[in-house]
Amino acid sequence: MKIQSRTEIKIEKHEIRTVRMNSGGGPIYCRTCGEQTVTLTLDQLASFLKVSLPEICRQIDASEIHLADSDRTLGLICSRSLKTEEIPEAPGE
Repeated sequence: MKIQSRTEIKIEKHEIRTVRMNSGGGPIYCRTCGEQTVTLTLDQLASFLKVSLPEICRQIDASEIHLADSDRTLGLICSRSLKTEEIPEAPGE
């Protein structure tokens, strides 16, 4: 009787991304989160996550991420709403 051996290899990948911004605006208070937050433009977020602008807009519409609700902002993404492990890449990218 021949004994068969099987080796299983699991690979885990962890990624840390750092965003450095020179806007000088500093954190703002987001009424949606109720906390201080840093904001990103739609273009910055799409580039950072390597997804398309329509995918970012779809996630906003689906309430997966939200715009920073503040007197000082207009159309900026609240960084506290980002959970990058839950944001899928757009097909074909």
